[in-house]
Amino acid sequence: MIIPAKVTPKPPVYQHQVHLATDQRPPRDVPAFIWDDHAPPADNYRALARRLAATGRIFRRPEHGTGLLLVAADGDVPFRAIDNAAKLGALIVDCVEVQIVKGEKMAGSRIAASHLGTMLLTDAFLGEFRVVDLV
Repeated sequence: MIIPAKVTPKPPVYQHQVHLATDQRPPRDVPAFIWDDHAPPADNYRALARRLAATGRIFRRPEHGTGLLLVAADGDVPFRAIDNAAKLGALIVDCVEVQIVKGEKMAGSRIAASHLGTMLLTDAFLGEFRVVDLV
């Protein structure tokens, strides 16, 4: 008896879809992260860090204030250092839909670079991630 091979269909390719090294796109069924511009920064930092840490692939580097490590799912690059505002901003875009709110009004979808750089140095943000000690 011949048993046909199981064929796994390729996922559809959508227009403007880019394969990201992180392979993390915000899930469509997860509500956007609300960044309240009037809240204390530490509150926003902690809440965003919890959302990012929930991916299970982002870890804190062991040295204080040295940023994060993103562990790749595809194995092409075993990890990527997230150690500056630009890299953190890109990671957030890949992982979480963000809505900036000022008072009652929607004010955008990108977190200010000044916050991104500060987050990578604060215990409020980094403390929400598990520490990686060996990669």
